[in-house]
This record gives sequence, C-alpha cells and structure tokens, in this order.
Amino acid sequence: MLKCNDCKIVLDDSAHFCPKCGKQLVANQSIVSNTHGQIHKPAANLMKYLPFMVAGLAVLLIVLVVVLVSHRSKGTRVTVTPSSRSTHYSVNQPITEPGMTSSRDSRPSTSTRLDGTSSSGGGSTNRTAAEQSITNAVSESQGVSGSGVTVDDAIADPRQGIVTVTFSIPLASANKSAIIATATAVAKATFGANSEVKFVTTRCVVTGSGSQSTQIAFVGDTDRATMTALSQNSTQEQLMQAFSAQWWNPQISR
Repeated sequence: MLKCNDCKIVLDDSAHFCPKCGKQLVANQSIVSNTHGQIHKPAANLMKYLPFMVAGLAVLLIVLVVVLVSHRSKGTRVTVTPSSRSTHYSVNQPITEPGMTSSRDSRPSTSTRLDGTSSSGGGSTNRTAAEQSITNAVSESQGVSGSGVTVDDAIADPRQGIVTVTFSIPLASANKSAIIATATAVAKATFGANSEVKFVTTRCVVTGSGSQSTQIAFVGDTDRATMTALSQNSTQEQLMQAFSAQWWNPQISR
C-alpha cells in the first residue's frame, strides 16, 4: 500500500497519482517497507553491539574468578601471632628425636628419647623413662636440692619439645621472690637434663597442713634460649621477665 505524503491518504499499490491533490506517487515509499525497516532497525543495532557485550561479560567473568581464587588462597594462610605459649613454637616445626643420655642417679649410657622410647626400658606406669629422668635430675639440681622444694612431676609433650614441671614449696616460703627463683632453677635443670626439651612450663604448688590447703601459686612458660641468657647474678625483675604467660595466685605476696 502507498500513502500520499501531503494528504496522508492510503492508496493501492497500483495508484500513480493522489486522487485528492493529484501529486505523483512514484517516489513514495510503501508503508509496509517503511514499517518493516523500522521493525528491523533496532535488531540490527543490537547485532552490531553484540560482540562487545559478549566480550564485556567474558572480562567480568574472568575478574570474578580471579577475585574468588585470590580470596580462597588468602583464607588458607595460617598466621601465628606471638603471644604467651605461641611464642614458644611454630606450627610447622615438628620436633626432631635424636638420641640423648639420661641424667638419672645411675647415669646410664643408654639412649632415652623425649617420647619415652628407651633402649633399656624403665619409667613408671604413668610416666616414661625420659619424664622420670627429668624429675630425678631436677630434684637433685642446684637451687632445688636441699631447699625444701619437692619436684612432684614432669610431663613431656614430644610434639613441640615442651615439658611441664610441677614443684611444691612449703607455705612458709610462698612469696614471689622465692617462687620465681625456684622456677628458674627448675627450668634450667630441665633443659640440662634433656637436650630435646625446647620449652618448659613451670607450675608451682603451695602445700600447707591438710589436704585442702594445696593451691597453685604460679604458672609460667620459658624457653631454652632465655634461660641460657640468664646469669647467676640476675635480678628478680630479670627472672620475672624470663617467663611469659605468667599466672600468680592473688594470695601470693612479694
């Protein structure tokens, strides 16, 4: 169908002139072709920009994948913050287990390891030969033997070379100065008794009259390097600083 641009009259395709104004219709475009062009023009524009849209979506997808992978890799990292006992060891540093010489009364030449393995056996039912050897050596060490201090127990953790030593002192001697000095002597003796020991936790128990009077007085951690650096003339303040993660019973005075 044709349309006169002046009169806006819709005519048959066979018409050559407008019956109203007489204008020739040869140069006019058909409504159908014009409408058809308008319908397909937006689609043609869309196809023109389609490659750019696809490329943009691909870039966005790549960026998202990179961000997710980076976030996951950061989430798997483990950071060990030095604080209290965590200053004593790294989670990626397993203990080595070389042979060593026990320091018990008989001074045997057999090799005893911190995990309890011994070529000659020994040890009590609940404690290994190495733990019993440490207990005996600390009990006889200078600063502990003959001072009224009793070394009650030594418990080893061979995973990180940690030994917890519990010692008890009479209630009459329960002051910070005496306890920290004894804890230092106990720690040094423990390191001297076993070369595999890297860290020592000292645990002081105060004993009085009666079973209900036993209380924990002090707990503190230290390491071999710190104890080695201490001199025999170290002050009480220096001894205090040698132990981390300290806990004191509020009833213990200076």
